[in-house]
Amino acid sequence: MKLSTAFLFVSIMHLGATAYSQVTLSVRNMPLGKVFTLIKAQTGREIFYSMDLLRQGENVTLQLNNAPLQRAMDEVLKGRGLTFEIIDKNIVITKQKAASPEVVQDQVISGKVTDEAGNPLPGASLKWKNTAQGANTDASGNFSLKVPNGGGTLVITFVGYESQEIAVAKGSNLKIALKASTSKLGDLVVIGYGTRKKALLTSSISTVKATEFESIPTGSLSNLLQGRLSGTYVQTSSGFPGQGSGIRVRINTSWNNSPLVYVIDGVVRDEQSFNALDPNEVEEVTVLKDAASAAIYGSRSSNGVLMVTTKKGKSGKPVVAVSSTVSTERYTQVPKYMEAGKSMDAIASVYNSVSPEEKDWLVKNNPDGMNLFRSVYRNPRDQRYTASLSGGSNDVTYFLGGSYYNQDGFLSKLNYNKYNLRGNVQVKSIKNLTVGLNVSTNTAIFNGYSFGQTSGNADQQEFYKNFMYMNPWVPANIDGKFPDIGWIGNPAALLAGPGYRKNRNQQVDALLNFEYKIPFVEGLSINGAFSKNYNNNFTKEFASKSLLYKFKMAGANSRIFTNEVIGTTLSYAPAEEFIANATSQSNSYQLNGQLNYQRSFGKHQVEANAIVEQYEYQSYAFNGNRRGFPLYPLDQFFAASGDSKYWGINGNEGQDGRVSYIGRINYNYDERFLFTASARRDGSIKFAPDRRWGTFPSVSAGWIISNESFFKNSADLSFVDFLKVRGNFAQTGNDAIGGWAWLEQYNISGDSYFEGTNGTSNPRLTYGGIPNPNLTWEKSNSVDVGFELGIFKSINLTADYWTRHTYDILGSRILAVPLEYGANLPSENYGIVNGHGADFELEYNTKLSHDFSLGIKANLGFAGNKVIKRDVAANAQDVDNPNGKSLSYQAGYRTTGILRSQGEVDKLPQGYTIFGAKPEPGMMNFQDISGPNGVPDGKIDNYDRVVLGSNFGPGGAKESFGLLLNLGWKNLHLEMLFSGLAGFKIVYNDPWGRQFADGNLTPIYHDNAWTPDNPNGTHPRLYSWGDARAQGYVQVSDFNTYPGSFIRMKNLNLSYSLTANTLKRIGLTGARVWASATNLFYLSKFKFYDPELYGFSAYPASKTYSLGLNINL
Repeated sequence: MKLSTAFLFVSIMHLGATAYSQVTLSVRNMPLGKVFTLIKAQTGREIFYSMDLLRQGENVTLQLNNAPLQRAMDEVLKGRGLTFEIIDKNIVITKQKAASPEVVQDQVISGKVTDEAGNPLPGASLKWKNTAQGANTDASGNFSLKVPNGGGTLVITFVGYESQEIAVAKGSNLKIALKASTSKLGDLVVIGYGTRKKALLTSSISTVKATEFESIPTGSLSNLLQGRLSGTYVQTSSGFPGQGSGIRVRINTSWNNSPLVYVIDGVVRDEQSFNALDPNEVEEVTVLKDAASAAIYGSRSSNGVLMVTTKKGKSGKPVVAVSSTVSTERYTQVPKYMEAGKSMDAIASVYNSVSPEEKDWLVKNNPDGMNLFRSVYRNPRDQRYTASLSGGSNDVTYFLGGSYYNQDGFLSKLNYNKYNLRGNVQVKSIKNLTVGLNVSTNTAIFNGYSFGQTSGNADQQEFYKNFMYMNPWVPANIDGKFPDIGWIGNPAALLAGPGYRKNRNQQVDALLNFEYKIPFVEGLSINGAFSKNYNNNFTKEFASKSLLYKFKMAGANSRIFTNEVIGTTLSYAPAEEFIANATSQSNSYQLNGQLNYQRSFGKHQVEANAIVEQYEYQSYAFNGNRRGFPLYPLDQFFAASGDSKYWGINGNEGQDGRVSYIGRINYNYDERFLFTASARRDGSIKFAPDRRWGTFPSVSAGWIISNESFFKNSADLSFVDFLKVRGNFAQTGNDAIGGWAWLEQYNISGDSYFEGTNGTSNPRLTYGGIPNPNLTWEKSNSVDVGFELGIFKSINLTADYWTRHTYDILGSRILAVPLEYGANLPSENYGIVNGHGADFELEYNTKLSHDFSLGIKANLGFAGNKVIKRDVAANAQDVDNPNGKSLSYQAGYRTTGILRSQGEVDKLPQGYTIFGAKPEPGMMNFQDISGPNGVPDGKIDNYDRVVLGSNFGPGGAKESFGLLLNLGWKNLHLEMLFSGLAGFKIVYNDPWGRQFADGNLTPIYHDNAWTPDNPNGTHPRLYSWGDARAQGYVQVSDFNTYPGSFIRMKNLNLSYSLTANTLKRIGLTGARVWASATNLFYLSKFKFYDPELYGFSAYPASKTYSLGLNINL
């Protein structure tokens, strides 16, 4: 590390030196082209020439020492009939013209290059065909080029656009519009520790540009990826302000935590850092899906790698970009309940606890039972503002950007704010050396309510459910007074009270990097990077009881509130009033050194990388609280109890470290035959010294069939633009397991023992369990085969099939040990899980007419897993044996239907019971599968469980899909994104555990129940809470298991870009206005609540309606 720091310091100190164009040559019989390469490497100047000119004259033999460039070129070209001209930083070689009395004058042509919408294309390349004369457009798309008189052909190219050739005789103010290319094969894509031309990849990746989602307001970047990347499963489990989505690449093949690897600008970070990014600072997001691409991240990459490239400046005039977005939200769906009157009829029939008078009062005053919810609900309003400045020259580029995002919740006090700043500067002051500094900070502030618990967002998210399932007779307040409801108290009073919970998180990241191209070895360069990251978190919570009023009740069952106050009380929640602070800090660094070599030898292209990486992490946490307030509750520690028995203090520290050595080689022959191999050697402090190191190799190959001569010359295959087949094998790892369990440990227990006459409390030391010095990484061997096809210059298809074999999975052993042993056996690396699946991407882009364009991008992924080896108890039933089943399978009972009459009951065997209850009409019956002796026994109980399905919950979805539609007409653009998950089931559940409760609104799950007057009801007969006969709808079975598949309209965006003429008149370089909506609707057979959310009580997802304006100055 000291050597790397010293090298960086010396390099930076040289940034002020002047780059002299001097040349030193010592060559003997060297081809002219190679001499030009040496001069380019020493001076940094591009040399343009026709290949035909290289055949003029003999090879070069020459000795020069620090000669000026002008003299060096004269010496090299002497006697060859060639001449040269230095134009800016370019050298143009041309044939020397014979002496003539007439001198042919050159002419200058000029103009502007834009896209089809009239937007300038800075950096577009222009070449005069069959010569080396050329130029690039400036930041406004303008160019000026000296060309021979008499006319010729101008060739214009730009990445992402189709090249164009136009005949030019003379002229200025040329208007050239390039058509966007439907092929992205020439694009450079980010891979681990480098970039690669997309056409030359031998692995499976998916990429999305930030331009696709940067206008969509959200507090977490992960929310924008749903439906945009094949093989990537994105689940939004909650609509809570600032909450991110869960991301799964393909499928998990371990029952342990196996997190996705997040890499930001080459630095391995975590999910929190990824979600903290604002789209305004992101250039693109890339997912490394297969093991061959992910294996270069070694011990953490079994479940894929998600890479982010942040924005950099580009050479050209300064560009100022600002945007403003305002939004309003509405919830998509809250859990559905029966109509109040119908619900009360059902309660009255079971509990006899609702009188006709009470029912009538409720139907009149609160027919849907949502009055309490409506009393606290507000329509959230959000806003987002961004600004950036970018530009630069050939020597310095810069990007400075900032953003502010505010999101309200639909409950008061609930609010999320995020501030982001980033500066990225790249400097090329010394020949062959580039130094960069990328600094960013983000601050997230969450304001919420105190529910009397300090566990965090989980309780915050579920608090809202109290407004819907509590007593529907309760008014929000009576004459401004909050009524006592019992249990936790009145949730509306908690919201209105002084209690709160606030969290502030700040992250600061600094990345210093350099690249040096070694001049004396063609193609050799060295990279270095040092990243330092800080994360500071502070939470404060103040919990205070609410004053509640007791009112005189009316009605036969005392359910109707009057306005007569008969007393007061304090709310039960919180059980104790308290003030609490919690703070945590972490810091980490990553140091990288990388040696690169890239050369072409005729048709052979070779690239090699050697990398060393070191990482260290430390964390510190401290929290304290005081309970009880002797005088009055105040959100300060001095106001709380001074008695130490009402105090709580805790803290901890943590550390991690890793060293890695990485190597990779790429080879391609004539852009037809491709080969890549890599290996990573990781060392982790989580494991014992002799188990600390692991090696993770990969190998892949590809064949671009469309580049073969037989293919190019085939008239029958002329519609095929590109065809490549590829395959790979790789090993990846997972070290997020068993940390430090190889050490023998003794812990201080939270319990105490009492000693002495007065029973003095003393801490107790406990044994941490038997260590296992053989703990090591979980490992996965993966195979991926795929093809990429482009046809008709408008359709591109990518398909992959993959398998994964994960072994050495850490798990507890279920082995018989004597009671005298006194301990449990330690966990071991023994488990095996297999996975397989397929990914597809289809893209179609076309011009329907001069003004109309159409783009369609669809992706689809399939994935499944199966447990091969996991311990199971010797006497376990087959349904409890995980082997041969998926990781997300569900056991339950198989129904035979509702017993609709006494006749059906009488047909059952003598002594037949259903979960211990005697059958009666209206109860649900089940298949009698087995008993203690392995045969049906006339009793429905635990022995009758079966496997209900392989994939349960949206997190276990087997299929993921997305459909992006783009329609353009002139400057008007419409985008629609649909996404969804499929191939999974949901077990319905609710806060009552599917029991039928008294006094609350009834979920529609219990609707249309069997009664003697409704013998054809679809739900079993209702019974009181805890009644054994209710198990027919309480136990998990195929009755309460439903298909969970859904498709959601994720985003709808309509935008208009101002025309070039309009922009010119108002002095702008770009402007766009737009309107969008997110989560407009979804389609699903699951009707009880949103199937994408984690459950009944999850904070609902929101529909967001936005208006926005983007301006470039």
